[in-house]
Amino acid sequence: MAPDESRKPDALDIERDLERQRKEVEEKARKAKDKLHPNPPYTTKHGITAPKFGSAGSGGAENEPGPEND
Repeated sequence: MAPDESRKPDALDIERDLERQRKEVEEKARKAKDKLHPNPPYTTKHGITAPKFGSAGSGGAENEPGPEND
């Protein structure tokens, strides 16, 4: 029998277990949310929508002048 099995858990042991369980639940919830809501290629903040870095259209081409008309 291991020495820890004969000892009763104290408040610190219980607190550690609860913290570990809380972290596991939060991680599972985060993973479930990521599956339901994939990361879109754009972001909206304060009512302004813009492409994220590295996505198509984020290289500044939208700010370049168009072709000249004759």
